Amino acid sequence: PVDPESLWSYELGTKGRFRGGKVILDTSVYYIDWKSIQERVVFPDNRCPETLLGNFGNATIQGGEFAFTLMPTEHLQIGGTIGYSDVDRTRDAIGTTAAEQVGNTLLTTAIQVQYTFPISAQMSGYIGADHQYIEEAEEAAPGTPHYNLTNMRIGLIGSDTWEAAIVGRNIFNNDPVLATFA
Repeated sequence: PVDPESLWSYELGTKGRFRGGKVILDTSVYYIDWKSIQERVVFPDNRCPETLLGNFGNATIQGGEFAFTLMPTEHLQIGGTIGYSDVDRTRDAIGTTAAEQVGNTLLTTAIQVQYTFPISAQMSGYIGADHQYIEEAEEAAPGTPHYNLTNMRIGLIGSDTWEAAIVGRNIFNNDPVLATFA
């Protein structure tokens, strides 16, 4: 039988608006205690691959996040985030009683800018871009380097009831490995 998972999450944060709402700050720290993690393990070496569902260890996750939004003019919005997460995990090895420590440190950052402009009394347009940096995720894809993604968009908004946009995702055609499977 598979035992139920148990997860306790603790978070402390604050949000604030300053300078008449032109500056928004959001920050938080967190700690997660995760017990009896349920996972599916595949044994592909057999002629008929078998799958086992079981409880394979515990994890503690701690980290923090910071986000800001600046509106220096009526039409310009600039924002950014930074996040850090440190995962410490014990995993019972199949067929042994030993536990291995698997760690994962992940830093993510993002910056975005958008300029909105009036076209008529009933319509406005916008152009914007964002860039994300993702640090190497050792447990998800061992040996995979960090990666960057850049997106752009241009669009129209009509009377706050409709929106049309052209969006370019990953415009520099980065090809990161996001996960590996054994």
